[in-house]
Amino acid sequence: MIRRILLVSIVVLPCAATTISTTISTSWPCNAGSDVTEFPACNKFLNFGDSCATVLGRPAKQDCLCNQDYLDSLYACENELHLCYLNDDLDDTFESGVMSWDSLCGSVVTFSPTTLSASPYTAHPDQLCAEVKKTCLTGHSLIDECLSYVSDEDTSSFSSCTCQPQLLRLDYSCHFIGNASCLVTDVALSSLRGYSECDNFASVIGTGLVSVREASP
Repeated sequence: MIRRILLVSIVVLPCAATTISTTISTSWPCNAGSDVTEFPACNKFLNFGDSCATVLGRPAKQDCLCNQDYLDSLYACENELHLCYLNDDLDDTFESGVMSWDSLCGSVVTFSPTTLSASPYTAHPDQLCAEVKKTCLTGHSLIDECLSYVSDEDTSSFSSCTCQPQLLRLDYSCHFIGNASCLVTDVALSSLRGYSECDNFASVIGTGLVSVREASP
């Protein structure tokens, strides 16, 4: 959806290099770890496109688009989304916008276009978190199997099931690595179920593993 919205704004080719009164106010859910809660740069960029939706003809579009203010809004929105999603997945979309601008404006601009500096960010571990999600699903399935022993008078079967090394590793991947790396929340080994309930916890998990792959069976 966001890619479609940005493409529409790029294709429309926005209006003049004057102060833009904001009429569009949008927001997107950011990845865990991002501090972005508002999108003033992207709202300005989208309002540029909206304000020029009815401008037709190449000369008119050049009058509307060929200015540094538009380029600033494009690069600022790109930077804003870097900080929101903590990745560069939308860079191709913005690069398409820059190429369209250059095709339209390259022969008519009388100024030297400048590029806003990008803010640094720590990339969101998308691949890691995809693996974490899989371990959570597998772990939940194993827990469901263990629940069949709950009604037994002898609780050793339930304990043996929930303390099996495979389940301890899956639980660690899901709730420790998942919270620390994907949800970016504080978590301690002592918060894991097996820490206080399973005598073999220390021998299986130790002081903490470094990756989902190591924690997987």
